[in-house]
Amino acid sequence: MNMFRTSTGFRTILTLAVAAAAICLAGLPAFGAAGVQVSLASSFNADDVLRYSGAAFTAPGISWDNPTPGGSVDNWMVTQSAANQLAGGGSAVGINDNGYYPASGARLYDVQLGFTNATPTGTNVAIRSTAVGNFTFNVPNNQYSQFAIFGSGGSGSSTLTITLTYTTGSPTVLTGVTLPDWYSGAGTSAAGAAGTYFALTPALSRQAAYSFPSGGYQVPGSAGAYIYGINLAPDSTRVLTSVAVSYTPSSPGYTVANFLAAAGAIAAGSTGTATPAPGTFVLLLMGLSLVCWFFLRRQRKAF
Repeated sequence: MNMFRTSTGFRTILTLAVAAAAICLAGLPAFGAAGVQVSLASSFNADDVLRYSGAAFTAPGISWDNPTPGGSVDNWMVTQSAANQLAGGGSAVGINDNGYYPASGARLYDVQLGFTNATPTGTNVAIRSTAVGNFTFNVPNNQYSQFAIFGSGGSGSSTLTITLTYTTGSPTVLTGVTLPDWYSGAGTSAAGAAGTYFALTPALSRQAAYSFPSGGYQVPGSAGAYIYGINLAPDSTRVLTSVAVSYTPSSPGYTVANFLAAAGAIAAGSTGTATPAPGTFVLLLMGLSLVCWFFLRRQRKAF
């Protein structure tokens, strides 16, 4: 007996197809799972991370702590692969080669920096060193329980004013926020109050640009070089749409503000829309297509 010509057989196949679609829907990421990544690539204007890939270094064109390279204060951040090559058997602690930091402890979201160790050329950081400046970035419209912007200063700290704009109500303005120098210590918790900072990374190695490649590698000391997160502590009852950052370096023309990425955790029950992974959409469409195919086949068999 042909299975497709019996109502019982069709119901069995249809049930299986619907179950497949349900499994696909169940695979959609829950709000807050892995968080939301926000690229600052539209504001990137420099490359100041030393990388090592394919048996060669990619040397940056500007340093982390000097807007006018060429002096004795020029230093670069380094990736783990670059640190391994430079350490000579000593301590090697660099930025994760994949630029990725999974959720950990009080930080409920992953962080993906805008580069990897294998990125050969291009820009990977937004550097600001003028007297006063600003930039704005949009975020996926959601209610967030946590949100932070990541970076650190060079040759001193900068004072930030950060404006959070929502779909309803007045913007929230954070004033007197410190973007600390990369050698300022670890800071507070990732679940801290608005305007506080915390360390995304452990104490990192760095490379003196003016001594590269013959020397100048610096192991992470008790202070170490850090990438920090600045807690924005958004209003979790409102939908966040954009963030504006203005900065004032402690020594204009000398102090550098470096910004790398932004990320956050979606609040439980957010009225925003989660974005499932592309693979999930494919599986869902396959399941629904299977339902339609069996239905049409049965209709044809009826005649």
